[in-house]
Amino acid sequence: MKNKRSAKEHGQGLVEYALILVLVSSIVVVSLHLTGTSIREIFTRALCEIQGEEDCQAQVFLEEEFSEETEFDFSSWETGLWRKKNNEWWLEDGKLVSDKDASILFDQIIDGAYSVLISGVDLLNESNKKQGVSLHFNSSYEDKNFSGYALQIVSEKKGDFIYFQEYSKGKPIKPDLTKKLRLPLDFNWDNPVDIQVDVQGDTFTGYVNGQMVIQAQDSTYSQGQVGIASGKDSEISVDAIQIQSIED
Repeated sequence: MKNKRSAKEHGQGLVEYALILVLVSSIVVVSLHLTGTSIREIFTRALCEIQGEEDCQAQVFLEEEFSEETEFDFSSWETGLWRKKNNEWWLEDGKLVSDKDASILFDQIIDGAYSVLISGVDLLNESNKKQGVSLHFNSSYEDKNFSGYALQIVSEKKGDFIYFQEYSKGKPIKPDLTKKLRLPLDFNWDNPVDIQVDVQGDTFTGYVNGQMVIQAQDSTYSQGQVGIASGKDSEISVDAIQIQSIED
């Protein structure tokens, strides 16, 4: 009888312990959310400590994961800039969605070495014309003109291509920073796409779905804003945006 009671009490203790762990975990998650700290940041810091690296904590400038419960603060962004049109962005079904030919720029100036990642990018409409999306960086918008850099993905009859483009006062600088490279054969818009740019000094590296596909160098613009633009005949949606510092 004593052994049965001891086993029962032990089982109750394990259940209580599990409930306490769940409660503590919930409090931690809520606290991180309120302070703006992500689980990814905590993991990065812990990994740095384990590896003994100094000053390796990434500074997160922006981290937005859209959902149906997201209340996106558009006051931190400039919209309706691209090609002097007022086409807009909005939240729909847990995604950031654009008109055709629309732009949005994060109003914070980013400098140093940093990475920009837009996740779950999707083309929403079909068109026989050229479509695509641009990820802008080291950019500015003054006197109704855009200047800076863009990693551009375009889809046309000949295939899907990627290239870096420099802009000055609203006009593309020729020749392009890079030649148009054909994307890997497994690329298609049937599935959402992740697009990333790493900016390290005058060197820019472009990734598609985590795979490095293109690189360029230029020193005209050393800092600026980050943004997204949809193509002239493209409506797009985005699942998440992240901007954070990286090692130079």
